[in-house]
Amino acid sequence: MASLKELAEKFEKIIKNKDRIALQDKEVRVEASAVEEELLNLMAEEGMQNFASESGMTFYRRTDKFYGVAKDRTKEELVKALSECEQTADLVEANYNSNSLRSRIKEIEADGESLPKSVMDLIDVHEKYRVGHRSS
Repeated sequence: MASLKELAEKFEKIIKNKDRIALQDKEVRVEASAVEEELLNLMAEEGMQNFASESGMTFYRRTDKFYGVAKDRTKEELVKALSECEQTADLVEANYNSNSLRSRIKEIEADGESLPKSVMDLIDVHEKYRVGHRSS
């Protein structure tokens, strides 16, 4: 079995490698986004919808649509309208974000209060132990 020191050193190497990979991933995403924009512009200028590289990879212009809350409207208005529309009612459900719930309960407990028992009876509370770390 490994010693505490050996495991801590191994864990430190893993964390540093994970951080390095995350930074590289971010840098690659930024670079890819810039090159993609240039490629799209050049394809548009040359009137090309698609082309194949010498290696055989095909590139093509694609349009994605995204839908969200209209300017000067609220998410609540949109959710209400979607829930009342027969075509979209099944998309809308009451939900919560578990991280937001955790933060809120921590705030409530920090104030020396608690949620009503009727609510707490519906919440599963469990703890998970992890090793914290910080760089020197």
